[in-house]
Order: sequence, then structure tokens, then C-alpha cells
Amino acid sequence: MNKKKIILIAVIVLIAVLVIVGLIAVFGKKEQPESIVKTEISITDNKDNTKPELVVIQPSLKETQNASLSYLARMAAERLGTFTNQSGYLSISDLLPMMTQNMKNWVEETYLPKLKKDYPFNGLLYRVTSVSPVANIISQTENKATLVVENQRTEKYGDNEEKSFFQDLKLEFVKINNNWLIDGAYWQNKR
Repeated sequence: MNKKKIILIAVIVLIAVLVIVGLIAVFGKKEQPESIVKTEISITDNKDNTKPELVVIQPSLKETQNASLSYLARMAAERLGTFTNQSGYLSISDLLPMMTQNMKNWVEETYLPKLKKDYPFNGLLYRVTSVSPVANIISQTENKATLVVENQRTEKYGDNEEKSFFQDLKLEFVKINNNWLIDGAYWQNKR
């Protein structure tokens, strides 16, 4: 085969693999964090003019676990950082099954009552939204992890203009029964 045919076959194989990976990602049964399903694909041209070789490199187990933990932290930060007084802060309550008992107690007995006191629904809407694109693992052992999640937040109260700001959230996780649970959440200073 000549070199043009080899390159054409390699491109066709690459496109087919990308289509298959895309279909699996779209129609797969379990939604997974974006970084877990990434694979590295390379096509090498053999010097002896045989068929090109397709190499697929899967992420390691540790990379997959770190990506899962990072995804969990980003999702938790968005829910902890997005709420309204009109909805009774339900997005925060939705996270209770993902928390340790100590964290649940703090949320139910301290954090939610403080939010409800500071921003009661008296006809004026108080809304905060949070987008959490990046989570950095600060420390991790087999059963504990600390991550800092970068958040872009937007706050609106009544008829006032929206205010946007950045605010990191430090999250502590513990692994119980092979599941990572939130054990601490600490909003850092706005910037």
C-alpha cells in the first residue's frame, strides 16, 4: 500500500473510533465525569507498509478515582453555592445524603437556620448561583481528602443589581463504606 492509502485508512479508523466513543458517551447507561471517559488515541505508521496500528490508552485507576472525587466536589460546591430563599434552600438539603452525620447536623442545625434568618422570604427574592469549573485536590489519603473548588458566584437580592464575585470552597471528604461523603465545607473570602 502506498502512504496516502495508509493515512486515509488511519483517518477512517480514527473517525470510527471517535464516533463509537461518542455514541457510548451519549447513550451509555451511567453518566460519568467528563475526565473519566477521556482516552488517548494515536495511530502510528509502520515503516514496513503494513496496516497502521491503533493504540488506545485508558486512564489509570488513581486518575479515574481522582476525577470522580473532583467531579463530586465540583457538583457539591455548585449545590452548596446555588440557592434561593424562595425555594427554602432545597439545593442544599438535596446534598444531605452525601454528607456525614456531623455535616448533616451542622447544615440542619446551624447553616440553614442562619441563611433563613439572614435572608427570609418576605417578598424579596434572594438568589445565589455558583459555577464550579475547577476542583484541586490539596491532600488525599485512602480515606480522607481535601479539595478546594473555584467558584464564580452571582448574587441577587430584591431589585438590586446582580453582583458577581469569585469565592473558593474548601471541602473535606471522608470515605465511608467505599463512598466519599462531605465532612466539612468552608467558604473562603470573596475576591
